[in-house]
Amino acid sequence: MVDLNSVRHLRRDADVRVGDRWVYVADFNADIVEGQGCPRIDSEIEDLRFLVDRGAKVTLLTSKGRYGNTESLKPARDYLVKKLDIDGHRVQCFFWSSLDTAVKFSDDLGSGMISIMGTRSYEGEEKNDDELAKQFARLGDRVAIGGFGKAHRENASNFGILNYSEGYLCESQLEEMRKLNEWSGKSKDFSVAVLGGVKKEKISVGLEGFVKTYDAIIPGGVVLNAILKAQGREIGGSYMGEVDETVVERVKEILVEVQKQRTNDCEIYVPNKVIVARKSERGYRDFKNVNINVQCVPESHMIVSYFLPSNAGRALDRVVEEGGRIILAGTPDLHGSGMEGVTNEVVERMKSSGVQGIVLGGDSAKEVDYDNFSTGGGSALHFVVNGTTPVFERLQKQMGESGRVDLK
Repeated sequence: MVDLNSVRHLRRDADVRVGDRWVYVADFNADIVEGQGCPRIDSEIEDLRFLVDRGAKVTLLTSKGRYGNTESLKPARDYLVKKLDIDGHRVQCFFWSSLDTAVKFSDDLGSGMISIMGTRSYEGEEKNDDELAKQFARLGDRVAIGGFGKAHRENASNFGILNYSEGYLCESQLEEMRKLNEWSGKSKDFSVAVLGGVKKEKISVGLEGFVKTYDAIIPGGVVLNAILKAQGREIGGSYMGEVDETVVERVKEILVEVQKQRTNDCEIYVPNKVIVARKSERGYRDFKNVNINVQCVPESHMIVSYFLPSNAGRALDRVVEEGGRIILAGTPDLHGSGMEGVTNEVVERMKSSGVQGIVLGGDSAKEVDYDNFSTGGGSALHFVVNGTTPVFERLQKQMGESGRVDLK
């Protein structure tokens, strides 16, 4: 387990005074629905309150917004005003076209005020451009690192900035890592990982990692499609997203390693019968059952669900009997297709008495009825598999062996 005390903590270690300039890194890339909560933003509220109540001037950087346009930031701004219970003028949305303008704006903020700036549209953000990171660092004298949802991404605003500014980890990140620490690595308890959804990282991080530490894997979504393709099955128009032939070849190697038990006594439960449908402007239609061992999925159809194999069912029942663990990283049924059968079977077991369960990702948490979840999707998956995140490792490195901050 990672040592969470090996970095500076915002609320424990930061001496915040009236007029101090702070950069706050957040991940507000979430939909805000009137009358509903937004867990990704809610998790940051108390850290922001800590700074605002002490009179800091806060420039909040978030992965949202379009170039030159602050309109997309206003829902987050209004939500913050309500949650922080402060006057509306104290939270502003700002777009900067030049560094000097941005620095002056951050200087001119009143004590206890927040300026929200979107980072997504700035060239070099996702490439961790060093010059952009340096510009971000000039917006404050120190930086509070929140935004666990992007802790696995080495962006200029949350990773590169730590080359030029003293970083403090927010409680929002610490809370997520405390929750996920017990899910990282091999356990004495029988453990099942359910991997679904549409993102390639469910293969490159999830499948790669869990075959080494978990007892069983139930694949769905793009993970199942890649496995079936690696086995030589014809999957028709099933969703593959960013999964290319290189990834499929790696999946073939993983299947061989698991079969020969080179990594861990892990089982991957691949279904024999899948449910396919045709996607149209009116939704999914023309549903069919396909025995994938002897039939091809038509090019006009895509896999949307499947019949849970009996060995997968037995693995889930064993979790219930022994009080084991189930981690759900993406729903195995294709979201939006109307199919929920496999997902419901998994969640039913997760709700059984004595079972340890967790859902990774805000989107997945919205799709299933389960209370224990992490707001991070890819970042949570990365942490569970690797026991850390790139941002956390950068904060550790910044401290240096002597405990002194190591900056460029």
